[in-house]
Amino acid sequence: MKHELKMLYSTREQSESGKRNTALDMVRGIAILLIVIGHGNFVSGVPAVWLSTFHLPAFFLLSGWIAAEKISKQQSIGEVVRHKATSVLVPYVWFSAGSLVLDLIQVARGSFTWDIFLGHLAETVSLQGYSVMWFLPVFFLTQIAVDLQSQFVKKQIRNEAAGHGVSAALWTALALIVYVLYQKVFAPSLPAFWASEIRIVVKAVIGAAFYSYGTLLGCAVKGLLDKSKKIKVWLFVAGICFTAVNVIASFKCTIMDLNNLNVGFLLIYLLLGTTGSLGLILICMMLPNIPVLTFFGQNSLIIMCTHLNFYVMYLAIRVTELFAGMSRPLYVVCVFVITMLLEIMVILIIRMFFPFVLGRARAHREVSKMEKSKN
Repeated sequence: MKHELKMLYSTREQSESGKRNTALDMVRGIAILLIVIGHGNFVSGVPAVWLSTFHLPAFFLLSGWIAAEKISKQQSIGEVVRHKATSVLVPYVWFSAGSLVLDLIQVARGSFTWDIFLGHLAETVSLQGYSVMWFLPVFFLTQIAVDLQSQFVKKQIRNEAAGHGVSAALWTALALIVYVLYQKVFAPSLPAFWASEIRIVVKAVIGAAFYSYGTLLGCAVKGLLDKSKKIKVWLFVAGICFTAVNVIASFKCTIMDLNNLNVGFLLIYLLLGTTGSLGLILICMMLPNIPVLTFFGQNSLIIMCTHLNFYVMYLAIRVTELFAGMSRPLYVVCVFVITMLLEIMVILIIRMFFPFVLGRARAHREVSKMEKSKN
């Protein structure tokens, strides 16, 4: 037990040692909290539009940013696919299987029909993903595509910044093309199932655009910080400005749904997703490490997969309903807080007893490796 807890709560040590950029974990933590808020319909109007503009793009952009901070070695196609499959598709299989088991229980209780269960099974097998699970196959395809493309670009363009710029331009153009083709050609003419299959690829390409922006911006910010640490203050100011642009633009937009590709004019979505994510990153870079946000960020995959499909939020609603006479704001706060408290329990259980669900060894093995590397 102590090994698991040591690994889970070592965020301050990781931050101080420079082994992990916990500011990015905090951003991921904020993004997953916003996703929970969105799925719970806790906000409406402009706040709901605002969070929909960037809470999902942030995950793609953050992955690109992290990739820019790492010194990556050349890998074969097989190595790239195997590594990404372990970290993304293995959780997809296990969490989807658990979700389907819960569906069977609902069928036995009479709450679901067999048609509903078979529909969820078909979505899972076809990689469309049942409910929130859609994100993992899309994220897998995005990472594979960008990693392989970036290796090709590196061979052709030796200048790192120029290479990232070319990648961002290529993925933006490709995203615009496939999005228009889907909206104008595939969606109206193909059967719903096949249109949904193509939608997976379109979402992955849009995700790749955000990923490439993250790589480009991460490289640029890293270069600025290497030249002068004082630039941090100006980056913080820039972060506030980008966030302000994102908020102001939200007054003129409607809810943007990446899952169903209802994002309006794609260039606007790409712009707002980038400004919102970048603004949050730059602001968090100046903040001290907030352990609870870092913790949620490091375990965002678990929260993503369980808060709806494993009825965590539903349980929070039922618990809150035991206390009658609440005002709407207090009800919303209680459901949200109870949901996240339950998620902490879920995270600890999975990390301590079922780490294979995440494609990882037990926590104490990871801690042992960390301790050996120090000696």
